[in-house]
Amino acid sequence: MTDDTSVKSAINAFYKGAGLNLTFKGDVNDRVAEVFGEMIFATQKCTTALNWVPRPSGGKATISWIVKNFSQSVLRQIESKQS
Repeated sequence: MTDDTSVKSAINAFYKGAGLNLTFKGDVNDRVAEVFGEMIFATQKCTTALNWVPRPSGGKATISWIVKNFSQSVLRQIESKQS
């Protein structure tokens, strides 16, 4: 699986876990990774479900940070849980 595919899978699993009928179909770039990181951090303030996700060392989420922290098993967990 490529990094781009992994990032798209993480975003789509997040949407599905939140009960949103959305699919990310855009291009993956650094800004997409940064915004997705902001989504994760905002969610952490509201729920403990994502507290296991470590903060990126540089402050902003990157493509490699998403790929490293959202493995296939984690994505399946997120997809199967309700928000």
